[in-house]
Amino acid sequence: MGTTTTWASSRSEIIVTKKEVDLRLREYPNNMLLIVSQIVLDRSATPPSASGGELRVIHP
Repeated sequence: MGTTTTWASSRSEIIVTKKEVDLRLREYPNNMLLIVSQIVLDRSATPPSASGGELRVIHP
């Protein structure tokens, strides 16, 4: 899943779909949630390029 949005570091929730929750429950504990924030997207290039990012891992 991916989204582009303004992210406040004080936020404590991630919105996921019902299918994502169902998959996590079905495959638990053999999965993890990876959140990458603070990505810099350069739309002036073709194709656009991304750099940077802050990784957060939630497992299980």
